[in-house]
Amino acid sequence: MLIYYGLTILFNIIITVIFYENINITGLSVVPLFLIILMIFQSFIFKTEKVESEFQIQYGSKLTVDEENRMFSSTSVFIFATVPWMIPFIVFFSSPIKLLSIVVYLFGLIGGFVLYRIKNNKKIERRIEAEEKERKVQEKMEQLGKWK
Repeated sequence: MLIYYGLTILFNIIITVIFYENINITGLSVVPLFLIILMIFQSFIFKTEKVESEFQIQYGSKLTVDEENRMFSSTSVFIFATVPWMIPFIVFFSSPIKLLSIVVYLFGLIGGFVLYRIKNNKKIERRIEAEEKERKVQEKMEQLGKWK
């Protein structure tokens, strides 16, 4: 991650020097700046905040506590990785385009969750199927116990 950040910051410095004449800092530059601060804050929150309870409602997540914690950690990394791509929105672009930094923010926020689910989909499906089989066996044993 350190190499990635080094390269993206170097890239931002280089494009700022090359396109010095195109720098356009306006009042709406506050929007991407605020989003960067929010993303850094959320990244630390997702990394440090852990799900502790296994309480689940009927329509809740089918992930276990460990899986949810890993998903939050993955999201934390993904959000933190998108922060450098917000810098050009502060320094360059016209005011209406600066508002598109919200799309980059949403991509960073949602991307971590989606990437985790795609990466671990098979493992999660196998666990759910095993739990379902175990539940059916348990129900069958309970029903047999009623008739004896």
